[in-house]
Amino acid sequence: MAEKRRTLYEILNVPPDATIEEITEAYRRLVKEKVDDPQAFDTITQAYMTLANPETRERYDEELRRLGEWDAIRDERPAEPAVEEEGREERMVTCPSCGHRNEPEHKYCSECGFLLVKFTERAAGKQRGVKLGIGKLSSETSAETYSLTEPRTVLGRRLSNDIVISGDKYVSGRHAAIYCDMGAFFIEDLGSTNGTFVNEKRVPPGERVRLHDGDLVRLGRSRFKFEIV
Repeated sequence: MAEKRRTLYEILNVPPDATIEEITEAYRRLVKEKVDDPQAFDTITQAYMTLANPETRERYDEELRRLGEWDAIRDERPAEPAVEEEGREERMVTCPSCGHRNEPEHKYCSECGFLLVKFTERAAGKQRGVKLGIGKLSSETSAETYSLTEPRTVLGRRLSNDIVISGDKYVSGRHAAIYCDMGAFFIEDLGSTNGTFVNEKRVPPGERVRLHDGDLVRLGRSRFKFEIV
């Protein structure tokens, strides 16, 4: 007997009436677990891209109804567990703009007003030829590699940074930030003294520049290769 096809909701392990915040949180958790499994990662990403966009999600839900699968997955929804305070903390949403931790139901950052839920053509993966996935920085001068799985990753010499670049006096204490926006990556110079460069082109301070698979990133005299895996 053929195995029952899993729905996209089952792939992400979310109920059919899940909010965008719940879908995004499930995606982030799963891609971290499946970072070494390219096939599973692709399946999870495709499910997320469909359900995170209102238009494609509506079409998918209509298809489930047409196939008679909609009522079945609604009936199979597990009972909601009581939300503990520590569980709520895990669901807090980090603002990709300022890093402030927001309540899971917030649509806008309570610190800077950044829109936490965005639906753009880029976010929906409508740009052809755009590769989406987990970002990675590989140092050209050492064996260090860094996985970029958070909405915002800050780089610099200070120990408080997410990625600490030591031994390079040309790198500022808080040098640059890399943002993951619905699977696409951007880099921003945070007012560093010696600048941030992508393929030897300087990133204007305060502006976000799109990173593509294979780009060369330079901070001070430290060089990294950016990859999407």
